Amino acid sequence: MIQKKIMSYGRSIHGLAISFTLAMAVIFAAESASGDSGPKVFLHLICDGGIDPAMVFEWKGAGSNSFAAEPGSIKRTSLSGLVHVSHPARPSVDSFFDQWGNKSAVLNGVGTSDLGAHAVYGSALELELSGKRKVWLSTYAEDFGKGRPAPVIAFPGIRLEASPEELALIGRVPANLLTTSPAASSFPGSVRERLFRDLRVDYTSLASLIRSGSGDAIKVRGYDKQFRMQQVFEASIPGYVNSVHNAAQPDFVNQAKVALEMFSSGKSLAAMVRVGGRSSWASSSSHFLTQSAAIENLFDGLDEILNHAYGSGLQTKLVLVVSGAYGRTPWLNAAGGKDPWPVSSMMFWGNGLRSGVTGGTDDVGRGIKIDPRFGTTTGDTISLNFQNAYASMLFHAGANYKKWTSALPVSGLLGGNQ
Repeated sequence: MIQKKIMSYGRSIHGLAISFTLAMAVIFAAESASGDSGPKVFLHLICDGGIDPAMVFEWKGAGSNSFAAEPGSIKRTSLSGLVHVSHPARPSVDSFFDQWGNKSAVLNGVGTSDLGAHAVYGSALELELSGKRKVWLSTYAEDFGKGRPAPVIAFPGIRLEASPEELALIGRVPANLLTTSPAASSFPGSVRERLFRDLRVDYTSLASLIRSGSGDAIKVRGYDKQFRMQQVFEASIPGYVNSVHNAAQPDFVNQAKVALEMFSSGKSLAAMVRVGGRSSWASSSSHFLTQSAAIENLFDGLDEILNHAYGSGLQTKLVLVVSGAYGRTPWLNAAGGKDPWPVSSMMFWGNGLRSGVTGGTDDVGRGIKIDPRFGTTTGDTISLNFQNAYASMLFHAGANYKKWTSALPVSGLLGGNQ
């Protein structure tokens, strides 16, 4: 039997046909009227190796013939009304949803077509149009940067697969910056030269092209913008690291706080941070032990990050996105682990997002097709993917998602509490 977890959007209209465009315009107008000013800022946390949704959202219980549930897990409704999986080993999950759940939106049944390394370093981050790929956050920064340096901060551990021109809005933090204590870590003096070496660009020749106005104008402008952004990083990041670094906190928490400081100062609009080391969420054996620890660490860190956001005055502008590259199989393998599975969940937190769950999976872990316009299983139903999620976030922020994807935003994520 299919177990649906659907947030039905627009039921109150009693069948009245309202166009998707009009409905979205009303939602966005209502959000704009809330008094929130300025562009949104996005922090995307990426769990490399794949989250098991059944341990957070997709509870199927002991009656399921497919979902292996961790012993001791129960289905719980938080004080905010958001249903999640509770377990004594993960008290931070309960605490997070009790405190922050009124702005937490979940998209279940999100599929990825690539279970390899490219899933997290490529398609799980990308929008694609006509065969061209671009990191979704950089498309947002392009719309709102207004010609000034508006870098997307990619912290150590996030590898980006794109051409140099498409990385023009990506500011890559040197890998050694946040792996030691701030007192022992300084921003490398040769960072600009090294940046152009990484891009296989002769900076001397590039500088000549910039001065003369000759050469490939698009590339020159892109490299020049990258150069100017790196100057912003060189002047800013060390101070931010020193101001927020806490050796007792995981790297992703410290990195996220640096990103929030950059957001507060107006030096960045978006950041990508990896939670844990490479493949730290992979659980081909001892699944429950591995995932329980990772999930508890994640939600404990989310609590710290959101407290810092409120302390920085970012609570009305911040949108927090949490995703993996893919999910884990509903069942255990012979080693007591779960292998990669092409369906997962994504979580979003932020002002103007609708609290609750949209979408879902059936009893064998396949994504239920829904109509993204209304969050229902009737109408024009599709299988959700990352592009639907990113189109939703770009729309939420007022960016032109159509410039990079034909995927529809999912209305069930939008128009929530202010």
